[in-house]
Amino acid sequence: MRIDEGAMTNKAWFPVVLLAALPLQCARVGEGPSVAERPHAGPTGEAEPDVVRLSAESRDLAGIELEVARSEACCSVLKAMAKVLAPQPRTAIVSHAFPARVARVHARLGDWVEEGQSLLDLESHEVGTAKAEFFKAAADLELARLNFTREERLLKSQIGVEKNFLAAEADHKIAQSNREAAEKKLHVLGFTEDQVREIAETHQISPAITLYAPIAGKIVSSEAILGAQIDPGMAVMTVIDPRVLWVDAAVYEKDIARIQVGQKVEVSVRAYEDDTFHGTVSYIGDMVRQDTRTITVRAEVDNE
Repeated sequence: MRIDEGAMTNKAWFPVVLLAALPLQCARVGEGPSVAERPHAGPTGEAEPDVVRLSAESRDLAGIELEVARSEACCSVLKAMAKVLAPQPRTAIVSHAFPARVARVHARLGDWVEEGQSLLDLESHEVGTAKAEFFKAAADLELARLNFTREERLLKSQIGVEKNFLAAEADHKIAQSNREAAEKKLHVLGFTEDQVREIAETHQISPAITLYAPIAGKIVSSEAILGAQIDPGMAVMTVIDPRVLWVDAAVYEKDIARIQVGQKVEVSVRAYEDDTFHGTVSYIGDMVRQDTRTITVRAEVDNE
């Protein structure tokens, strides 16, 4: 991994490996007095042995250029072993909160899916029960609303009894709470707002639920086999967006001062020797591993 210190001239390397830059003083040959203009003889006036002198014309013919000697920042290479990881913010596990059976599979291992795309259909007894409870709570709320509206109208007309109005008001509030609780249970099961709205409109009590991709990415693992039983919390599928990856390098603590967040990096991997991946240092660890005396340096690498 080659680290470029941005606006600084120092650079660093990481071939899945960290390369850091050290400022060294490098001198360039400078445009001082011409060689031909300098004294040619030693103290005795004789020619110096093992010295070749060129005239200005010969120097031009040979393509030799002279510059003023000056110091510049140079760089050294620091190598450190590293590993490639899937970034946690770009990784999603698809699971279900209750036991279920795989009824239909829409996406397979290795497929690229978009956020919100259907992955598989499950059938669960808990889903059917939760839908039935939701329908009952919705019906109870509608009945309580009608009763409350009637008692309110009667009270305003001075026909009704305040006691009946207060009882209807309390029943209406309880029905609202029950309806909200039933809807939240559907969300816990994995139903979206749109799905809950569709359930309320269609009144279809079925044990089916569709699981959707929480992020755009590639399916890197799948346990979705038609008819398979899914346990609560089981990772049915794992979706990773590989367009940006983490590269974690182990840098010796004595070298950590060379690395800064924001440095540009180049990463080469043994499996792809002809390819170079570019990224940026995003994190420098705070803890030193006691066994290796190294600190983790993380770079986010563009993998597109």
